[in-house]
Formats: sequence, C-alpha cells, structure tokens
Amino acid sequence: VLRAELVRKVFEMKEVKISAAGQDKDKAVNTMAVVSARKLNMDDAARYAGGFYDPARMVSAFAGVAAVEGDGVNDIVIRGNSPRGMLWRLEGIEIPNPNHFTDGQGGTGGAISIIGSHVLATSDFLSGAFPAEYGNALSGVMDLSLRTGNEEKRQYGVQIGVTGTEIGLEGPLVKGQRHSYLVQYRYSTLGLLSQAGLIDLGNNNLPPVFQDLTLNFAFPTRKYGTFTLFGLGGMSHTGTEPVKDSLQWDGNDGRYFETEHHWMGVAGIRHRILLPGNKTTLKTVVATSFQKDKWRDGILNSQYNEQEWSSDNISYPSLRISLQASHRANVRNTLVAGITYSQLYYNLFARESHGHPNAPDTLFDLSGNTSYRQGFLQWKHRFTDQLEMNTGLHLSHMVINKFLSLEPRFGLRWAFAEKNALSLGVGLHSKAESVAAYMAPVSDSEGITGLYNREVGFTRSLQVAAGYDLGFHSDWRMKLEAYYQYLFDVPVTEDPDGTFSAINVSHGIPDVILVNRGLGRNYGLELTVERFYVRNFYSLFTVSLFDSKYSNGKGLWYPTVFGCGYVANVLAGKDFVFGKNRQHTFGLNVKGLLRGGFRMYPIDEAASVQAGELVFDEAKPYATSLPDFYRIDLGWYFRWNRPHSSWVVSADIQNVIDRKNTLGYEFSKGSIVPVLSNGLIPVLNFRVEF
Repeated sequence: VLRAELVRKVFEMKEVKISAAGQDKDKAVNTMAVVSARKLNMDDAARYAGGFYDPARMVSAFAGVAAVEGDGVNDIVIRGNSPRGMLWRLEGIEIPNPNHFTDGQGGTGGAISIIGSHVLATSDFLSGAFPAEYGNALSGVMDLSLRTGNEEKRQYGVQIGVTGTEIGLEGPLVKGQRHSYLVQYRYSTLGLLSQAGLIDLGNNNLPPVFQDLTLNFAFPTRKYGTFTLFGLGGMSHTGTEPVKDSLQWDGNDGRYFETEHHWMGVAGIRHRILLPGNKTTLKTVVATSFQKDKWRDGILNSQYNEQEWSSDNISYPSLRISLQASHRANVRNTLVAGITYSQLYYNLFARESHGHPNAPDTLFDLSGNTSYRQGFLQWKHRFTDQLEMNTGLHLSHMVINKFLSLEPRFGLRWAFAEKNALSLGVGLHSKAESVAAYMAPVSDSEGITGLYNREVGFTRSLQVAAGYDLGFHSDWRMKLEAYYQYLFDVPVTEDPDGTFSAINVSHGIPDVILVNRGLGRNYGLELTVERFYVRNFYSLFTVSLFDSKYSNGKGLWYPTVFGCGYVANVLAGKDFVFGKNRQHTFGLNVKGLLRGGFRMYPIDEAASVQAGELVFDEAKPYATSLPDFYRIDLGWYFRWNRPHSSWVVSADIQNVIDRKNTLGYEFSKGSIVPVLSNGLIPVLNFRVEF
C-alpha cells in the first residue's frame, strides 16, 4: 500500500497538473525540520550491508554519526555528543530505550534493536537543531512510525536466520473494511552462532536469548477519525555461568557468575481526526511503558554455593499523554501546538557485599514517582514557494528537580535556484538525566550519604547548523552542512580539580556529587554525496570532520571521549533483475567504514605492572586515542517472486576482512593487552512471504 502526500502551493492557479517527477527523498517527513534531518526509507534498512534490519545501524552511515560498532552495540554518537543525548519516539511519543541487552541506566543503545525495519513506515532521523516539537534531546532524534497492515488482503511472512526466527502477519480485520492489523514476533537463535564457532561470546557462556513482539491495529472511521492501537515489547538475558568443579578454577576464573535480564514494553492508543473545515488536525496519544534491568554477579564458594558480590534491580513504569493540534490558517501559514504529560514511576534497588557476602550493604532501595511536562508552539510561514521559515518555543519542566527550560527554535530554508537550497537552524535544547541519576544516594567528602544529586538541572545546548543542498542530477544530490554546538550547565563533579563530566558518559549511575557548571563545544563540517535508489542502483558517500571538547568549568578544556575527529562511510548496491517477466532479483551491497578511535586516558605502563592492573594518568584526561577503526561489510540477497508467494535468501557478512579493531585495553598475565572486537560474522537468513 503506497501513500503519496502533496505539498501545498502558495499561489492559487486556474489549473494544476500533477506528474510523477519523483519524490524529495532528502527531505524529512516532518516538514518543520529544514536542517540536519533525514528521511528513513525502511527498504534501505533492509538493503544496506551491515544494517541488520536495524534503524540505528542504518543511520550509522549518515553524515555526523560515529557508530559504536564492533563491541556488540548500536549506540549512536552524533557530532561528538554522548549517546545519552538521543531521543527515541514512536507514534509521536517518547519511549524507553528500544534495544535488547541495553548498556545501563540512561543508555540509548544495545546489541539488537527491538524494532525491526519490517514493521516501520517511513520515519525521520534528526541530528541537531531540532524543531520546537522535540524536547529532552541533545544529540539526535529517532522519530519512528509503525506502518499499517495491508487493508486489502492477508499476508504472512516467516524468516529463519542465525540471529532469530521471525513471524509476521498482516491484513484486514474484516474483508471489505479498512480496519487492519500488523503483528510481528521474533525469537533469537544467536546461540547457534556460538555453538557453530562462528562468533566468540567471550565470557558470556550463556548464549544471548531475546524475543520481541510488535503490534499495530488501525481502525479508520468516517466521522470520528482514525484510532490506532499499537504495542511493542522485548525481553533479553545473557551472562556467565560458573563451573561447578574447583579443579577448573584459576583464582576467580571458572567460579565467577554474572547474569543480566532486560525487559521493555510500550502499549498505547493514538487518535487522529480532521476537524470540520479541513484546516485543523487533532492528534492524541495515550501510552504506558515499562523498562526493567536486573543484574547480579559473584562467585561460588568451596561448597559450590553462590556468594553474591553485587546486584541491581531497577524499573521504570510510566504513563504518557500527548495532545497536538495542527492548524493550516491559509496556504502560507501553519501553526502546530502540543502538550505532553509524563507520569514517571521508579523502583531502584542496589546492594554490594564489600567483602562480606553474608551481610551485603544496601546501596539504595527507593520507589516513588515524579512527572515531566512539555509543551511547544511552532509556526511555519511560506513567504513564497522557494522561501519558508519555521519558528517556535519548547517548554520543559521536570518536577523532581523543579527545573524549567524555555527553548526558542528557528529554521529557514531558501530554494534560491532549481535543485539548490540553503538552510539554517538555530535553537536551544536540553536533556534530563535518568531518574536513577537524580535519586541514587552518593557520599560527600566526609562520607555522609544523601540524595545530593536530586536538584541537578538539565544539560543545555545552543546549536547552530547551516546547510547547502545541490541536486546536480535527477537522482543525485550533494549536501554540505556546518554546525556549532555550545553545551552548558553540564553535570560535572563538585571537586574543582576533578575531570568527570556527563559529556563523556554513555550510561550508568554517577557515584559522585554533581553540579551544573560543566561546558562543552562541538563543531564540524559534513559532506554527503548520494545517488538515490533508482534503476536498481544506489550509492552513498559521507565524510565528517569535527572537534569535540569539554571543560569542568574551571577554564581548562580537554578532548571528549567521543571526539574521534573524523568519520567516513561508503555504501553502494546494485540489483539485477531477471526472469520471463523480470520478476526475480539478485542484489549485491557493500559498506565501508573508517573513523578515528575514541579517546581515553593514557595508561601508565610502569604503574600498571607494579599494581597488577591498569593504572591511568589522571592528569591527562582523554589525551590519547584508540587506533583508527575500520571495517567492510558485504551483503547479497536472492529474491524469487511467484504469483502468490515469494522467498528470499540473504547473507550479511559483517566485517568481511576479519579486522579485529581495538576497543580498549586490559591487564592480563603481567602485561597490557588490547581488547579486540569480533572478526568476521556471517548473518544468514531465509524468508518466505505469502
């Protein structure tokens, strides 16, 4: 089912002719976004080599994005910012981190996306200077929408692969009506890769197991608009089991155990209606969500009984309500306003043994609730067909710390010539910390424990982005974009000589007292040259040059951990069609990635050897970097189409050159050795659609 949307013309004419001249694939679905925004075509997510049917891995090829690839996560580093600055939205409302095997509190990535590209409609990815609609985001926004099921006939799909088995169904609820359903379920089979020796799970001898479910039911009506019921959920667990044989123990090796469990779910109803007069659209979303992370570790004693070292059990139920109205006053002016109320609950528990396994210390055991309120107003004015302006305000209020942020936004786009356009975006943005960061007790310099971080405010950022778009052929485009971000009120340690900053943290609960006096700055230049998928061929080349620094607010500036300096990506793919009616397809895709290494504290080798563990030079924050990171992915697929069914065989060979990139260092057997990424990983799939 294809849906085509028309753009309103400013000048009225006696006659309008519509022809299929192609779509603006570079423009975002959200027409208020004029800069640092990109439309996500989910066909590309399935097509890109190394894409894993994952929207997060898909955007890793876009300009400004330095993906944290190679260590089993899909975190997105945008323009030197921490992945914590990402906002995930589904159907217009904020959702918890939609990934399996999440990193930790406040993290936005994981090992595998819960949302697969098969269930997504065309969506948006924004990398800075967002319109007023978006709040609680610093680095990027993944604004996703679920596609509706086929309204005309029932369809089924079954996919079997080494990473998971997937079943999908869609179709009309009642034939002859427009009510439809879409259901997809997936269960992991990653253990097969480990058993076959194709991947090394390291210390995780419990194979990663996950499952997820996506639902979307659409009920259009003639008078009362469209009602949509949607749902998304996933669970995952993995870990290390101890060996119940003391003869195989070497110190703690063999007797150590560690397990992690993760749950995430969203369920909601969306209502959209066009009011009489056909100028005002109302959209209402009511959703509840749940996120839970459970982790524990320890060792077996000589009697093979578990001695727990530490454990965490953290959950976040929530209820969110969003109301949004869009009013087209005339052909030149559009107003959009909305409010969102989020009731956030929390249950936080953590304990450690501190060497006393029979009397562990409870670090915190808290439960309660708070609320987060947002509102926005934005106005789009079209001076002419070539010149448009977007301006607005976003308001955020977090009750737990009584922090209020008023954020003006401005955007301008000028198509000064055919296939040429200049764009500008300026705005103030903010991001709240995770609830655990506010509520977890920390100790002061005298050892007194308290909720000292409860009143820590938002991290704030002033962002400016300017771009030039050139469509030098009907199927090609070039985009050059420059940006500057100034971050302030960043949470840093209260110690005036300390170098800890939230800028350098991708997840976790801080264990120091924080104050909002940190600073940061990111600036860079991005180039994109792209041939859209036309006549069975596409290509994409992006390169980003940037600098990222931070300060503890005392005048000294240091590199950030994510300031890798440069990122370059090359993608290309070609489909070959054949058969009597040219109905079958064989496709080849390739992706190459090269980026600078993330930064780290220098290692004091002599002190490390003497201490028997890694010792870092704390006086030189992130003064050195890991080696450059590069990899090549190769993919191919064969699709055989029949009148009433199709089958697809595909292979995604990740890291085809078997490059083992350095992800960090560890001290082992008296020396400092690198921690390496996985080598070549083949991902094979077989899919049947009928």
